[in-house]
Amino acid sequence: NIGYRPTFYKNGERIIEVHIITDEDLLIYGKKISLQFKDFIRSEKKYRNSDDLITQLNKDRYYCMQN
Repeated sequence: NIGYRPTFYKNGERIIEVHIITDEDLLIYGKKISLQFKDFIRSEKKYRNSDDLITQLNKDRYYCMQN
């Protein structure tokens, strides 16, 4: 996600969040990584609560694993 995290912050700063889908235990905190965007999944939106956001993230994960 490149955006403002509107579900949690009213006027947040623009950031990049990355969800790495893998079966491996990766130890990457504090390390530099490179990203390459493959596809646009959906626009950012504000969800009613964190449970609704988690539901959408699970749908996003499923979409990514199928494509």
